[in-house]
Amino acid sequence: MPSSPMLRSAFASLMYPGLNEAYLLAFNEYPEEFTRFLNIDSSTKRQEQDLTVAGFGLVPEKTEGAEVPLWDVLKMSSTVTYLHKTYVMGYEVSEECVEDELYGIIRGASRALAVSVKQTCDVLGSIPLNYAFDAGYLGVDGKSLCATDHPLSKVPGATVANKPSSAVDFDPTSLQSALETWETWVNDNNLPLLIKPKYVVSGPKQRDIITKTLGSLQMPFTGDNEINAVREWELDKMILHYLTDDDAWYILSRPADHFMKWFWRVRPVFRGYDDPDTGNARYLVRFRTSVGFTHWWGTYGTPGA
Repeated sequence: MPSSPMLRSAFASLMYPGLNEAYLLAFNEYPEEFTRFLNIDSSTKRQEQDLTVAGFGLVPEKTEGAEVPLWDVLKMSSTVTYLHKTYVMGYEVSEECVEDELYGIIRGASRALAVSVKQTCDVLGSIPLNYAFDAGYLGVDGKSLCATDHPLSKVPGATVANKPSSAVDFDPTSLQSALETWETWVNDNNLPLLIKPKYVVSGPKQRDIITKTLGSLQMPFTGDNEINAVREWELDKMILHYLTDDDAWYILSRPADHFMKWFWRVRPVFRGYDDPDTGNARYLVRFRTSVGFTHWWGTYGTPGA
């Protein structure tokens, strides 16, 4: 797209005294969200590839004098490719606009560019969760992040679910059911998986019900005096603002125990220079990154009913 410089004519009110105040609407109050739940890594190549290798099963008993009863094998998966994409945006402003603007808006525009970078990264970082139920967005087992039929690579025909068979809204009962499912997960050898859940994740509209569910001493929203058993899990709430489905909710392990990933190929670099032909000032930012997931372990989700 050809450069379209910002000229004084477009900002006439900023060229003359008389305004009480002029505000640049580029706020950055919330911390980055994608770094809270993704595994952040760096890359020195045009792309990265991941695969998984299933380990061994139980060790069988050997009778005296007998041969080794089992020679087990590792089982390798297919690969997932993280292809780094390039993101660039800039703005151009005339020399006269910089010189004559009285309120610091034009000079402070780089702050707005930084906010755009932050929001772009948070939008990109939310892709694994926003596409968690998409049949075209697949991990190494050929399934979406959250599915009812993740295959066990070493047990033909066996599957594991990390979403309910029917989508459900968040409430204490559905959370308890999800945690029961989580605790019965098995690995590729059909042995207990034993990954601990850590976060209940959703958008802002479910902040209230999640807070009450995780924080109540007694079972919330009932007249009985039952203990709230969910508190035993010591779960934390995580509210993300870039999820596209208000009703969707997830349970995640610590990042170290799941496989949603972000690669930095080139971290954001801000540059400024003057165009030699026009004298216009140009400012731009560029970065390269990729995001996705390799395997479903450590994640549970439902789009909501």
